[in-house]
Amino acid sequence: MTQESFLATSGLIVMRLVELHGIDPQGFMQQVGIDPALLRDTKGRVPSQITDKVFAKATGLIPDPAFALRAAACWHPSNLGSLGYAWLSSGTLRTGLKRLERFGRILGKVAYRCVDEAEALRFIFDHHRDDAPSAHAIADFGMSIIVDMCRKNFGAELNPQAVHLRRPLPMNPEPWQDFYRCPIQFGADEDSFVLPRRMAEMPLASANHEIAATFDAILTGQLAALIDTDVLSRCKGAPVAATDVWRTFGT
Repeated sequence: MTQESFLATSGLIVMRLVELHGIDPQGFMQQVGIDPALLRDTKGRVPSQITDKVFAKATGLIPDPAFALRAAACWHPSNLGSLGYAWLSSGTLRTGLKRLERFGRILGKVAYRCVDEAEALRFIFDHHRDDAPSAHAIADFGMSIIVDMCRKNFGAELNPQAVHLRRPLPMNPEPWQDFYRCPIQFGADEDSFVLPRRMAEMPLASANHEIAATFDAILTGQLAALIDTDVLSRCKGAPVAATDVWRTFGT
């Protein structure tokens, strides 16, 4: 059976996040079964099932339902590996978001998708989980980081055109309104944000196509290795004929 996993260094964002809320980050990680030292291993990976334990515990310990939005103040490009640096060198927000769509599997068990709309680009964050409070915290965590990534490249003045959240309307929606600075639809069918096309396609001053191409080559190799590992684990977990393996993975 395939073992889903996430990039270990991204766990450093969680450590900073819980520390912001007065929780000992080393002890927190040990309690959920993660060796804090592993999170500094640039090639390390952690089983994705631990993500649910992390956010379930954090949601239980932190009384603020909007606590995960503060992840935007906790990330660093190095926490996202080569993808973080490739993002910084992207020519436009569209190319950056498409890069995340293509290589996001390296980060963990989340699907990213770009959808073109009339004069806009919609970016969907799908964590493949139910609507438990911890799942909404995972969405806040991921969405806030990605919007802040856009602001780092475009400028702090960037505001999405609209945001859709699966989270039900909270008793106090102000933290989300203050962060996204745009109309928000709570109780939506998806977690996503919309950027005007002119904003998504505006050339960025931080663009460096040569550096982006270098990191893309690295990411392509990392993604291929991850897929190969998944294929191998599936083959070990289910004895099937070689022709069946080719039919499944060779198309």
